[in-house]
Amino acid sequence: MTITGGFTDNGAGAGFPDGFAGNQGAMLINELKSQNYTPGVSGWAIFRNGNVEFNNGTFRGTVTGGSFVGNDFIIDPTGMFFYAGAPALGNLLISITPPGTVIDPKGNVVLPDGIAIYGANNQRLFMGLNGSTGVLEFLSGSASELQPFEITSSLGGSGPSQFIEGSIDGPQINLAGHTDWVGIELNSANAGGTSFANGVIAYIDDAQIVTALVTWDNTGFNIHSGAFIPVDGNSYTPGLLSMINPANVPINTVASHSFGPVMGVTAGVTYRISGKMFAIQGATASVQFMGFGGVTTTGPTQLGVKYIQEGAAQAYSTVAHQATIGLIASPAYVATRGFWLEIDGEFTPSASGVISMSASCSVAADPFTVVGGSFLDLWIA
Repeated sequence: MTITGGFTDNGAGAGFPDGFAGNQGAMLINELKSQNYTPGVSGWAIFRNGNVEFNNGTFRGTVTGGSFVGNDFIIDPTGMFFYAGAPALGNLLISITPPGTVIDPKGNVVLPDGIAIYGANNQRLFMGLNGSTGVLEFLSGSASELQPFEITSSLGGSGPSQFIEGSIDGPQINLAGHTDWVGIELNSANAGGTSFANGVIAYIDDAQIVTALVTWDNTGFNIHSGAFIPVDGNSYTPGLLSMINPANVPINTVASHSFGPVMGVTAGVTYRISGKMFAIQGATASVQFMGFGGVTTTGPTQLGVKYIQEGAAQAYSTVAHQATIGLIASPAYVATRGFWLEIDGEFTPSASGVISMSASCSVAADPFTVVGGSFLDLWIA
């Protein structure tokens, strides 16, 4: 159809019942519509203000728009939103959002930077990004939920020590003061090739102190039996907790170096401890130090320690009493010989924290090696 300036046709044979005028190719009428046009029901219409209404359409090119609203969806610059019925507050089903979007066009609270599915009782399933971490979250909808059940993947460390960490974190709730939870950590080898792929099953207590219950790598499984039970005035059967160093550890620093797994301990609880650390002396047999540490003590600390040297005529050194947690210096035993440090006793931490096996050497150029299988066992006394 070609419209020329000044053309008006109201004749009986005309295709348009209403007159219109041309203005150098611009159509100057209020609306152009089919004879069967009924708003929202049938026909089509083109309005002077730029609005149109059609029944169906086929487009063979690009359709561009600021927002799209359907019977049960909205797509606009804030995201894509799908509803159970007409878009409204309270019936959102799915959102796909960019960073920064926290409210949909109807006022529903949404999760940003990912895909979320919403339940009738405020349950939510979210898959997206949390900073640089990929995350899959299962939110229960409970007002007491501190942390949802999560599956995450992220990069840890930097440079040669960088590795990929995958975590499965159990839900955390806050009822009657209990905020403990459990998790599984699955790690790749590091970028420098100095570690193997490894895993940890951990218990995190109310103080958010992590206890590694099971660890594993290329050497196999290390299982720490028993469980820590906080003091609450009740009587419990103590459980056995064990820290086992899974692999050989070279000690080449005069500063204290912690190695192997760590174990959470609680202030005011008295622990019974027994352990053995085996090592190979350095080339020149300088004085070596081994023990454990990580927390201070104010309560009773009674630790008996003794060194044993491989093949020595006097196998046992003098049994020394330690009144504090710390490293114990060995005599300068014969170079390249094996030696053991045995620890027995009890201690009471003054603050909650973690303990680990530690060692150092008196001469950094004369390192020694703590052998895998060294261990400490703890009981609640």
